[in-house]
Amino acid sequence: MPSWWRKCGRCQWRRVECLIPAPLIYAARAEDAGVRVERACDNARRIADYLCGNKNVERVMYPGLKNNEGHDVAKEQMSDFGMMVSINVRAGAKAAENFINSLKLWYLATSLVSGVHGFISGTGFACELFGGAVRLLDVSAATVRLSVGIESCEDLIADLEQALKNGEIGTKVYVPLTQSGDCI
Repeated sequence: MPSWWRKCGRCQWRRVECLIPAPLIYAARAEDAGVRVERACDNARRIADYLCGNKNVERVMYPGLKNNEGHDVAKEQMSDFGMMVSINVRAGAKAAENFINSLKLWYLATSLVSGVHGFISGTGFACELFGGAVRLLDVSAATVRLSVGIESCEDLIADLEQALKNGEIGTKVYVPLTQSGDCI
């Protein structure tokens, strides 16, 4: 393997996929999709349970929780409760921003539909853009959405735990917020 290939790092897999005909890639991904979705849903359930007991989390929104307002409908309509979990960080918008910036295993993304890797998305920017409309959805700048992947659930929970503990000391700027830290 040439040395320049090793330097490509994360890009390497994309280059390999370019060398394989697309139908073969899609067939390989479809073949184990059921197993991946099952694992991601199981991880989401375990993460939601963990987050319910975390003192730095004000609210957990996951249809698999019996106290979730949509639980009964989801139970009737779905075979599982999905891989999306949303939380409200207790200390507010700035703490949510710092929480996101303190994560090490979750990828920051606006689209959360991998099913393989854990992705995370904050809502502060949407709050600034859409203001009152976002409030109708019961979303605030302290809301963080998690798209849970198939990684080790213990590793994902450990990363969430350290980020929630260290969230107050994060230094990167994630999204612009209003002076109060709330939606406009």
